[in-house]
Parts: sequence; structure tokens; C-alpha cells
Amino acid sequence: FFFCFHARRSAVVAQLACLQAMKRSHSGGDAPAAPPKKAMIQAQGASSATAHGSMTEKLLKKQNANLASAKANLQRELDDTAGQLRQLQSRLAQRETALSVLDRHWAQLELRLGAAKPRLPPGGGGRPAPRAAGG
Repeated sequence: FFFCFHARRSAVVAQLACLQAMKRSHSGGDAPAAPPKKAMIQAQGASSATAHGSMTEKLLKKQNANLASAKANLQRELDDTAGQLRQLQSRLAQRETALSVLDRHWAQLELRLGAAKPRLPPGGGGRPAPRAAGG
């Protein structure tokens, strides 16, 4: 217990020293002995070493179970999203096919109107000229 407490205390002290060094460098004070980034890495290394040293097998198993559960949840979400993507791609393909058919029908309608236009009377009344009676 004493070793774990001492190791944690030293990690906290290292992190505090790092933060103070960063504060001095930002406030324009004396330059720190070690660059802030290097001090932070050292502090993280010390804290991770003590953290791993103080973890019990039971705690590691619990963390592993939590991570496995989170991974399974993310995998389910990924699978659901992939299914939704397939459905949306299918709908898009159906709509593109429908638009292609509509474009083809529109083009045919324009051709028919173009062919029928010469048969319309001048002035574009919209109705064909009346036929002469008896003829």
C-alpha cells in the first residue's frame, strides 16, 4: 500500500511540476528546466506506470469487459449504419432509374410536339383549322 501511495504521489508531483513549468513558460517567467512537452510525457509515463502497477487483476478484467461491451455496441452501430447505407443506395438507384425513364418519355413528348407543330394553323390557336363543310 505504501509503495502504491508513494508512486501515485510522485506521479501527481511530476504532473504539478509540469503544469507549473508550462505556466512559467506562458507567463514569460524563467524558462523551465525541461520543455513542457517533455515534462508532460515524463509525468504521463510515471502516472501510467504507477496506475498499471496498482491495478488488480479484477479491475483489469472489469475494464476488459467494459471495453469489450463498448466494442460490441460500436460494431452493432456500424452494422446498422451499413444496412441503412445499403438501403439508401438502393433507393437512390431506383430514383435514378425512374428519372431516366421520365427523361426518355419527356424527350419522346418533345419529338411528338415538334412533329405536330407544322400541322397547327398559323397564329397558334392551339386547335387545328376547321374543315370545310361537305368536303
